[in-house]
Amino acid sequence: MYRSTSAVKMPMKLISATPSAYARINRIAFMEKGIDFELFNEVPWNLDTQTPTYNPLEKLPILIFEDGTHIYDSALIQEFIIKTYADKGPALVPQDLKGYLQARQIQTLAIGQMDAMALVFFEDSREVKSAEWKARQDRKVDGAMKAYDDYVQAAKGGWLVGGEYSIADIAVGCAAEWVDFFGIRPEWRKQHTHLAAWLEKLGQRDTFQKTQPVMFEMKERVV
Repeated sequence: MYRSTSAVKMPMKLISATPSAYARINRIAFMEKGIDFELFNEVPWNLDTQTPTYNPLEKLPILIFEDGTHIYDSALIQEFIIKTYADKGPALVPQDLKGYLQARQIQTLAIGQMDAMALVFFEDSREVKSAEWKARQDRKVDGAMKAYDDYVQAAKGGWLVGGEYSIADIAVGCAAEWVDFFGIRPEWRKQHTHLAAWLEKLGQRDTFQKTQPVMFEMKERVV
């Protein structure tokens, strides 16, 4: 559980999974803004998971409020954080509409890449694999990495949108580090040098250091 120095009687509960890059973007946003929350990790693939109780799609993360109501989806939770706590810590979104939409678009790209990586992970676990399906997901992963490198180059190595740290930087950082976590592109830094240098600096932030993904053990057969 992460706690800031501010006093909150009953912190919100974030249900996550230890390797989840989706929940990681929310954890980082909470921490950057100094907002208390309780972190509960589980394995959504196991039969004893509580995930379907809150999300019929059986996906994490899920944010449970003090009154028991909840929301799910990492992008939606991120929106809740930045709008509810706009006056705390960094804004995490540009104040102009064009910048806001660009930050959201980059976040959407990063989450889409996370989806592709998760699909590749499970496809590789199948006894009979689809080369065509895997190739399609691989193109998404590689296309996103090139786009990140282009964004970093356009920003001259700084924050991706408007020169301010935002949800775009958080999402790209989490997605790119997930590539390393899965070990699927060990040579990517040689191809995307701008992104590599940028990620090295971003990864030194305390919030990134404290939220590194850790693989869990699945008790049930998934594919």
